[in-house]
Order: sequence, then structure tokens, then C-alpha cells
Amino acid sequence: MSQEPSPSLADRPDGKVAAVVIAACAIVAILAVAQHPVVATHAPAQAIPELVRLGPMDRIVHGILIAVMAALLFGFSTFALRRGLSRQSTVGGLIAYAVGVGAVIGAAVIDGFVIPDIAARYVRVSPDDIKAAVPLLLFCAIAIQNLTKLGFVAMSVGIFVWSASLIHSSGTLRATGILGLAAALLPLAIVGYVRYLNPHTVGAVVIVQAVWYLAVAGLLVTRRV
Repeated sequence: MSQEPSPSLADRPDGKVAAVVIAACAIVAILAVAQHPVVATHAPAQAIPELVRLGPMDRIVHGILIAVMAALLFGFSTFALRRGLSRQSTVGGLIAYAVGVGAVIGAAVIDGFVIPDIAARYVRVSPDDIKAAVPLLLFCAIAIQNLTKLGFVAMSVGIFVWSASLIHSSGTLRATGILGLAAALLPLAIVGYVRYLNPHTVGAVVIVQAVWYLAVAGLLVTRRV
């Protein structure tokens, strides 16, 4: 079986910057998710003031996560270019990963910015008027769950496709591919098993992905891809 052609070295972008970006994002993502604010009550009259109080931290955490997602897309676009866009697996993985990044960013915008803004509008109204905010917040919660699940599934598909291609190589590339298959399948299992994602399950997915991100950063910095 003939191998697909690889891009010439002159056509490949330098991978060291992407390696640093990916490694930094792996660490920052774990720290940001660990600081994710959590509202202790579900009663609207108490939850809305709490959402307003947590609003500044919510915006910081989710703003960082949005930046991390965008930076990861840059890093893995460089990874894909260095692997070669002549490989269908590289293109397919990049498309899936980009869809996942977009979905996670959508969830972060709703969670970190839309919900605090809704809470701020209803924090000084009467208890009866607060009821009008409940359907809006419920819609936001459903949208966050679905976008986050879509994001994790699509990103995992991208990681799986890239890793399946890597295991056909040898040495460090194969080891990274095997690690990537695990990093893709475990989040899929988590998303399929739990009904509602929470900061703990999200944190587990982020940690699993981060391990593979660090491995890919190692490949890029040592020019193995």
C-alpha cells in the first residue's frame, strides 16, 4: 500500500510556537475549569442574586476558556498543516475539531456572559416578575449542555481521526496515537454516560484531553511532525 505524500519541509509552518501554545492551553484550561463558579441553589429568588455576584468571575473564567479554545484551534491547525492537508484524515480531523471548538465557545458565551446579563436584568424585580426569567435561564442551561456535549464529541472525533493516522507510524508517533485514541474515547464515554455535565465531569474531560495535548506539543517541538 503506497503512503500518502507528505508536504515538503519548506511548506510546513514552524511547530515550536504551536507547541508552546498547545502546552500552555492544556495547563490553563485545567486551571480555568477548576475555578468555574457554581451556584449553590436552584431557587430563582436566591439563584439570580448569586449569579450576579458570581458574574465577574464567570466572565473571567469563560473569557479565558474562549481564548484557550481559539488558541488550541491555531495550534492544531499548525499541527494539521505539518501533518499535510493531502491526508484526508488530517482534513477530517481538523474539521471535526474546529466544529467542537465552535460549540464549546458557544457554550462558554452563554454560560459566562448571557446568563449573568439575564440575571442582572432581573435581580431587582419582584418575586413574581422573577418567574419570567426562569424559562430564559432554563433555555440557556439546555443550550449549554447540548453545545458542550457537541463540542466534546466533535473534538474527540477529531482527536480520534488524527490519532488513528498516527498509529500507522512508529516510535513516539505511534505512542502518541495510542494515547490519543484513549483521550478521544474516554470523553465520549463520559458524555454518553452522564445525563448532565457538571464542572467535575467537564474537568475530567479537560484533563484527559490535556494529557494528549502535551504529547502533541512534544511532537511539534521535537519536529517529529
